[in-house]
Amino acid sequence: MRENIESNPLHIVEFANIGQLEAEIIRMTLNLFNASEEACGLTTSGGTESILLAMLSYREWGRKRGITTPNIVAPVTAHAAFEKACFYFGIEIRKVPLKKDFVVDLKKMRKLIDSNTVSLVASAPEYGFGMYDPVPEIAALALEYNINCHSDCCLGSYINPFTEEAGFKLPHLYDFKVPGVTSISCDPHKFCFGPKGCSVIMFRTNELRRNTFYTITGWTGGMYVTPTIAGSRSGAVITGTWAALMKQGREGFLDKTKDLLTAAKKIREEIKKIPGVILISDHDTTVVSFTSDVVNSVAINDLMHKRHRWMLNTIQLPLSSHLVVTDANAQAWKEFAPALRDCVEYLKQNPEENNRGDAALYGMSEKIPNKGVVGDFLLFYLDAVLDVV
Repeated sequence: MRENIESNPLHIVEFANIGQLEAEIIRMTLNLFNASEEACGLTTSGGTESILLAMLSYREWGRKRGITTPNIVAPVTAHAAFEKACFYFGIEIRKVPLKKDFVVDLKKMRKLIDSNTVSLVASAPEYGFGMYDPVPEIAALALEYNINCHSDCCLGSYINPFTEEAGFKLPHLYDFKVPGVTSISCDPHKFCFGPKGCSVIMFRTNELRRNTFYTITGWTGGMYVTPTIAGSRSGAVITGTWAALMKQGREGFLDKTKDLLTAAKKIREEIKKIPGVILISDHDTTVVSFTSDVVNSVAINDLMHKRHRWMLNTIQLPLSSHLVVTDANAQAWKEFAPALRDCVEYLKQNPEENNRGDAALYGMSEKIPNKGVVGDFLLFYLDAVLDVV
């Protein structure tokens, strides 16, 4: 164990055993996502870095074709990491609105593509509402315009490859079986149950992966090359991820998929029976999302924690709630709907509670005309927590 903690994949010669484990993690994940032998990948520090590297690759892909002002086109539900990548790498992001059924508007996506577009983005599923984007249709658009398409499977990760075998329905294909998909992000630290700090970014071709590599030969410290953003990395995270893959195996992943998707499906069925609660996504994912037309969704979240110890995430546009079903809560699925019903009834009987605490904060933020004010508040918050007086 000590050797793994002290190992550093930056020094690939000294720690060749870590390099071997890393390569095996990548190839096992590629195989699960139906990649060809030509396909390749990298391990990164998390889903955000995987997305950053994909967008960096596409920026460089565009530069080789004379594109100096690149843009990507993504649904509004795409992960914030895509915007972060554009902020870091000088890429424009064009956001595609959703239709009333919470599905991305493909006609509007087409209209946003131009000669400077280097990639389209799809999610399987997206974080907020747990909806699968129509990856085959988005990838077909990318093929039509001879550009790239990234399929973000960070949240689906090691659930997606086993969904149909577990007896559930995939709304859309999402992997390298889909012509036009050129990269995929996947997180072992989620449903592979590996340690935090490991993600896999997969590319259809080695040319695309090469776009992320950095080399310098004239440095006084010698020749230097890195495949990802980080220089030094922890070999312990790679070892832990490899061990998690080995421990789960295909049967383990299949069993987990059955358990989690069954619990999520049963929770959805029970939510539909609660007056005033509107289920948003009925896709077979681990994400259960819902809103309400009679009480404040943020107030529901607060009460679910205070009264029943359920931790929900607050989603915006529209204000909604979501629960990610995991090993930690799947066995308690029968308790969720009664708790939710109790909180909704309480808020109906005590309407003043709908505008307190976080509910009031979110309510104000949606009414503030200058959204930059909210952004400034978040910056001040980071300053406060990172500084010691």
